[in-house]
Amino acid sequence: MKILSQDSPVEAVLSRAFDLAVLNLLFLLTCIPVFTVGAAVTALYDVMLKLVRDEEGALIKGYFGAFSENFKKATLCFLPLLFVMAVLVWNLYWYVGGYLTGHGQGMKAALIAGMVLICMVGEWIFVWQARFVNTIREIWHNALFFTFRYLLRNFIFTAATALWIYLTVFFPQLWIVGIFFAFSLPAFLKSLFYRNKLQPFEDMIRERDGGL
Repeated sequence: MKILSQDSPVEAVLSRAFDLAVLNLLFLLTCIPVFTVGAAVTALYDVMLKLVRDEEGALIKGYFGAFSENFKKATLCFLPLLFVMAVLVWNLYWYVGGYLTGHGQGMKAALIAGMVLICMVGEWIFVWQARFVNTIREIWHNALFFTFRYLLRNFIFTAATALWIYLTVFFPQLWIVGIFFAFSLPAFLKSLFYRNKLQPFEDMIRERDGGL
């Protein structure tokens, strides 16, 4: 068997790595205005959830199609998260810098816990938005449900993702890895988990719509 034949494992790995590199670059590009982050995360998971099911089509076209289609709703979901996260980070900065006193370590721990919770809820918001058509209220409801339903696993995912991004950003020897895989690789691995958890709901919707 040829190592690099079309159906070889090496070819499959290289092809998937190329897809992830392209998606990471697209994600970084579409996150530049900041307020577009919600739409970018939704588009990233829209493509990733198809990749893990081998349902992918045209990669770039699919990404920008999902970005455009989900832009309004994803942005409306993202802006409150951004505001709350900014408030938490600002307060943590003042406590760590010693500019605010009182409550000590307890307040710092509460602020960090709040930031982690925002990240976990936000992830489920955009994952859900990527696969289902719901109102904003329904999206938030479902995101909160899944966040607390799989709280420990979500925490592990968030901590591991934060560590991975930290390493690829703050260690110069890993910058090239970060440029191509900082966000796409964690999203791909987590999509393997999300796929199984979302499948029953997709099956239920398919049955409701008569198998279409």
